[in-house]
Amino acid sequence: MKSSKDRGQTNIIAVIVLTLSVVVIFGIYTLNLEIDMPKKSLFIQITIDKITKDTGKSKKFEDQIIIIRHLGGDSINVKNMILVVTVYRDNKPIKKCTLSEFPWKVCIGCTIPKSSIKGDQIIDRSPNHYSYALGEISDKADGIWSSGETIGFRIKKYNRTSNEGLNLQNGDVVEVKIVYDGFVVSEASKRFYTN
Repeated sequence: MKSSKDRGQTNIIAVIVLTLSVVVIFGIYTLNLEIDMPKKSLFIQITIDKITKDTGKSKKFEDQIIIIRHLGGDSINVKNMILVVTVYRDNKPIKKCTLSEFPWKVCIGCTIPKSSIKGDQIIDRSPNHYSYALGEISDKADGIWSSGETIGFRIKKYNRTSNEGLNLQNGDVVEVKIVYDGFVVSEASKRFYTN
């Protein structure tokens, strides 16, 4: 017959083994949850601050610049970002392209590689024409687009010889979607007015 001392030790050992088992099972369960859980999705709110128009002054490349502001949410590295730009006329898409490979190098004589633009070639590939508007997609910034900061690009004027570019007309709508790691994380649109 076991003494009360032996029964007490058996109970203590049983409690320790049970506690360790629960801790180990909980640890394995938690580890599996972390492995199987999808990555945190991004939340970004943007707006198109403005679309510049031709002022009639001597500055040749100051029109059709699209300025996009990060209003709030997560900060993102622009190197992993793609812009999808669609222009609508009379509620129908007339031109669409994607723009990637940021930050752009801004220097005299530099151009954005044609491979950075997929689809319709409507983006001005010479950032020297509008470098002030690049914001966080410029190599002069830290490349992290955060709340309050802007990015920008220019829709180049139509060139009949190359059949590239687009002349925005009164009432056209420019839509920009931000794609990050293969997912659209934000979008905004703005109507262009000539007056």
